[in-house]
Parts: sequence; C-alpha cells; structure tokens
Amino acid sequence: MNGRRRGRFIAGLFAAVAVLVAGDMRLPRRTLRRLQVAALGIGILGTIACAVGAAIDLRAALAAWLFALIVWTGVPLGALAMLMCHNLTGGGWGEICRPALKAMIATLPLFAVAFVPPLVLMSHVFDWVAPAASLPDVVQRKAYWLNQPFFWARYAVFFAVWLALAWRLNVWRDEPPEARPVGASGGGMVAWGVTLTFFAFDWLLSLQPRFYSDIFGMVYMSDVIIVAPAMVLFVLALANPVRDEVMVSRTQDIGNLLLTALCGWIFVNFVQYLIIWNGNLPDEIAWYIPRSRYGWQWLTRVTFIIYFAVPFAALLSRRVKRSRVALLWVAGIALFGHVLNAYWLVMPSLYRDAFYIDWRMFAALFAVGGLWTALFAFGFARRSAEAEATAEGVLVRG
Repeated sequence: MNGRRRGRFIAGLFAAVAVLVAGDMRLPRRTLRRLQVAALGIGILGTIACAVGAAIDLRAALAAWLFALIVWTGVPLGALAMLMCHNLTGGGWGEICRPALKAMIATLPLFAVAFVPPLVLMSHVFDWVAPAASLPDVVQRKAYWLNQPFFWARYAVFFAVWLALAWRLNVWRDEPPEARPVGASGGGMVAWGVTLTFFAFDWLLSLQPRFYSDIFGMVYMSDVIIVAPAMVLFVLALANPVRDEVMVSRTQDIGNLLLTALCGWIFVNFVQYLIIWNGNLPDEIAWYIPRSRYGWQWLTRVTFIIYFAVPFAALLSRRVKRSRVALLWVAGIALFGHVLNAYWLVMPSLYRDAFYIDWRMFAALFAVGGLWTALFAFGFARRSAEAEATAEGVLVRG
C-alpha cells in the first residue's frame, strides 16, 4: 500500500468513526467494513501483546487490563444513563445521538467477558484475597463483603442488571418514539445508581481494602456521566463540517449537559476529600497518601487541569458551545482527561511506593478499545434504518 492509498485508508477510518457516532447514514458500506476490520485487527494485536505481557509479568498485565476496562466500560455505562435521561425528559438533543447511544450500550456483553481474567486471577490484583490471618484487623472485619464467592456473585448481578436494562430499553430492538420505556427508565436510573455504587466499591475501592468512603460510588458515577456526552460531542463535531442552526442548537444543549457533568464530578470529589481531610483517620487518608507523593501528585494536578479546569472554562462560553472546532477540542480534552482519571483511580492503589507506567497499559487500551470499536460499528450498522428515519424527522421538526 503506497503512501497516498494509506492516507486515504486512514482518513476513511476516522470519517467512519465520526459518521457512525453522529448518526449520519451516508456512510459507504466499504468504509464501514474497513472500520470493523481495522478495529478488530487492532484489538486482536493488542490482546496478543497483553498475553505476552502477562507471560512476562502477570500482575502488571492484570493491572493494565483493569485500567483499560475502567476506561472503556465507562462508555456504555455513561451511555446507559444518558439514554434513560432522554427517555424521561425528551428533547431534540437526544434524538440526534440515540442510535449511537444504543450502539454503545450494546457493547456491554464484551465487558461481561473482558472482566473474567482479573476476576479469575484476582489474587494477583486484590490484597484482601490473601489469607485472613495476614490481613489487618480492619480488613478482616470486612470479610463478610470481601470474599471471593460473594464478589463473583455481585459481578454476575451487576452485568445481569445492566444487560436487563439494555434489553428493556430496546437497545437491540427498533422502537417508535411513542413506545419508549419511560417507566423502565425511571426505575432503571435507580438500579443503575445502586449497581454502579457497589461496582465501584468492588473494582476500585477494594484495591485499597483499608479505605472506605460512602460517597465513592458517586465519585465513580460522576466520572462515567462525563464520558457519554463528551464522546457524542467529539464525533458530532468531527462528522458535521457543515452545520445548520438545528445541529448547532442540539450540540449546544449537549455541551451544557457536559458542563453540568463536570460540575458534578468536581463537587463530589471535593466533598470526599474535604470529609476525609477533616476526619484525618489513618484508614481513610490511606487513599490520598500514595496519590500525593512519589510522582503521583503530578498526575493528580494534571488530571484536575485537563479533566475539569480546561473543559469547564471553555464550556462557560456560548461561542465555544456553538463552534464545531471548539467543541471538537473540548470534548477530546475531556475524553483524554477520563483516561487520566481512570489511571489515577487504579494505578496508585496498586503501585503505592513509586510512579508507574508500563507498555502493557497502552497494549490493553488498544486491545479493549479495538474490540469495542469493532463491536460498536457492527451494532450500529444494524440500526441504520432507524437512525436515518430519526435524523430526518428531527431535521423536519427543527
């Protein structure tokens, strides 16, 4: 493949991603197939690299895999909340991204399988799996919750609830606007909040089993709520170089949604820090001690700037929220901040005595991300007729 053909191929892949998520059905089938094949190839190569990394250092590979899962799982979980929110409130802003949101949620089965390696090999990741006699008293008292059979059962419940919600929300079926499950969305938001809380306790909080925070579930929820509108904004801006007033208005609404999500994230993180700082209890400050030294403190500051300060300041401007190029940059920065935040949540808990970065983390990100993109593209192709009809209806109504 010469340089010119290679350039057209790569440009086609980026255009495919943008058009897919935007809900614009002018995507050629050949470009869609290229996207699926390329993403699947990247995912397979990344998975092979992760397997090689596991053969060299199993714990480091599992840590990298868990980090990648926390990054990418936030996409369908955030989309699930965004879809239910639109079912309950309505509005034109959600019509332009419903097909993409459904395709994101439809990737949940991938993560139900992808969490199996750290689930089976959890003794290499979670300190509390060690013999009880070797654990601190505060961890021993949590044995009723932190034990492998109950952990496995909760994992099954989490994904059973999420997949049941996805089915009830017609993620795998077409639906007319008048048949949208409003009631199921109301109850689903409650189930979503409860399951995400305990999911965060299990897969993030228990990495440091001495630490406990009642608000930690909200900390994790505030993170995934940012991901969906940020990704939708990014690809909508990328896919629509020529935009009318309807599209500008809709993306401005989604920009306001992202701004609200950012405010929620900084609020719950500050409240957690303030409570723990004020209490100053040894078991609670254990979460922040490794994140304030050994180089991790710089990650904390950079994450705050990239994930909150820059997008928040930009989205205060109405002009930014109505500019395609500005939204493209703001959403991209927020998504990168999500990756940094996931790294901040996972890695200092596993490497508390020194800043750590490893090639396996990038391999895991590409592995999970490639497989997710391939599955997303495949699922969205099946929604093409619904997406085209919905988009035409929205534009006609204005």
